[in-house]
Amino acid sequence: MTWDTPLKEICEKCSSFMLKHHYKNGRGILYCSNEACESRIDHPINQELEKIREKSEAKRKIAKDAEAGVKTSVPKTAAKKKVTIKKKVKKVAAEIKK
Repeated sequence: MTWDTPLKEICEKCSSFMLKHHYKNGRGILYCSNEACESRIDHPINQELEKIREKSEAKRKIAKDAEAGVKTSVPKTAAKKKVTIKKKVKKVAAEIKK
């Protein structure tokens, strides 16, 4: 399922209808609705759709783990940010004590 807007235009390669993906900054990108179409090979929309799928899978996994009572681990990037912030706070606190 996608929230992309269907258009009246048709694909030149396979005659399927075209979709328009909208980005948060207002930019849009046209692509063919047929996943097996030649025009979809190496198209930027494939990367966008993969990111969306990964995010939804991660959300489902977290929800499933929460129902089972299992704690999920913090992603490494978030853990690194927390450590960096703690180090900065300690550094500033040490400077204030001096």
